[in-house]
Amino acid sequence: MKRTFLYYCALLSALSAVTASIAGAPALAEEFVASQRRTVVETKKGSLVGALDDGIYSYLGVPYARADRFMPAEEVAPWQGIRPAVTYGENCLSPE
Repeated sequence: MKRTFLYYCALLSALSAVTASIAGAPALAEEFVASQRRTVVETKKGSLVGALDDGIYSYLGVPYARADRFMPAEEVAPWQGIRPAVTYGENCLSPE
């Protein structure tokens, strides 16, 4: 499954590069930005720094609840400082 995903990512990247070169536009329209000045937001639980890529703001891996296995979810405790939100959270392991 991981190999298939990587294959499709490489294929998509190659196709977008070809499309950009045909259209005469640069491959990347805007650089990836993750800065306190431009992407920090305040939430009820604390501050998050996200990312700005081609005009789209992203906040990934933001905790919204915590729970022990097979138990009801509880609110997340507030955090101090600025929490990075530029990558996805932990994945659930599954046997293949």
